[in-house]
Parts: sequence; C-alpha cells; structure tokens
Amino acid sequence: MSRTRKTTTTAAKRAAAGTAKAATTKEPLMAQAVKADGECGKAAEAVEKKAEAAKEKTAEVKKAAEEKTAEVKKAAEEKTAEVKKAAEEKTAEVKKAVEKAGKEVKEAVAGKKEEVRKAVKAPVRAARARKAAKTEPQTKVFFQYMGGQVEQAALVEKVVADAKAQGVDVVSVKLYVKPEEGKCYYVANDNFMGAVDLF
Repeated sequence: MSRTRKTTTTAAKRAAAGTAKAATTKEPLMAQAVKADGECGKAAEAVEKKAEAAKEKTAEVKKAAEEKTAEVKKAAEEKTAEVKKAAEEKTAEVKKAVEKAGKEVKEAVAGKKEEVRKAVKAPVRAARARKAAKTEPQTKVFFQYMGGQVEQAALVEKVVADAKAQGVDVVSVKLYVKPEEGKCYYVANDNFMGAVDLF
C-alpha cells in the first residue's frame, strides 16, 4: 500500500508540476493574448481615427469644391454680364456710327447734287456765252502810218516775245501804239514796261 501511495504521490506531484508548468506557460500566452488584444484595439482606434480624418477631409474637399463651384458660377455670371454689357455698348456705338455715316452720306449726296446742278448749268452758260460771242463779227486790226503797216496779232506776238526775252511770262498785256515814233509801248502783267518797233 505504501507503494501505491508513493505512486499516487508521484503522480500527484507530476500533475501538480505539469499544472504549474502549464500555469507558467499559460501566463505568457495570456499576457501575449492581452497584449495582442490591446494592440488590436489600438490598431482599431487608429483605423477609426484615420476613417474619421478621411471623412473630415472628404467633407472639407466637398465643401471646398462647392465653394469653388459657387465662385466659378459667380465669376461666369459676372463675365457674362460684362460681355453682355460690352456687346450692348458696342452695338450702340455701331448704331451711332451707322447713323452718323448715313447722315454724312446724305449731306455728301446733297452737296454733290448741288455740284452736279452747277456742273450742268456751267456748260449751258458756256454755250450761251459762245453763242453770244459767235454773234460778234470777226475782226482784224491793222496799224498804218506813212507807208508802214502791221497787224494787231503780229504786234502782240512781238510784244510777248520781247517780254519773254527779258524773263517775264506774260499773262496780260496793254499796248500803246505811237506811229509818229514808230514804237509800240506795252505794260505786261500790270507791272513790267517795255517797247518794240512798230514796223
């Protein structure tokens, strides 16, 4: 019986040792499990924080996008209003310019009408003047003195040639015939005097 007791005691010791060993082995596992559980909790908190931050960031981005959209819409409306106003002003300017041009054209046409009327009347007047001139007889004038004779046209040619020889361009000329001296005195352009032989 003592052998049985001894065996039981040994078995009990072994069981106790195993339990103790198991207990000592379990403790680190439990600690690791607790630690792992704590780390999981921290990781979960971190993920939640990140999710919350992402949610906030999404809200900020959405808000910023809405604000930007509102700004762009407002700017587009302002730009549209500016363009519309500019177009209206330009239209008014063009309309005013067209009216002014139309008025100028009317005035020019009215002025041209008067010019055309005058231009039409001028040939009629000239024709009348020519008709009146044609009614006058053609004449030739001769100067005779003591056997000498000169025609008026030839005398005028002599006078003009003499004046040109002295550097005067003749526009008008007055003749003073003095047969007793055999000279023809003249005044060209009302300021140059000269004389040529009559015969």
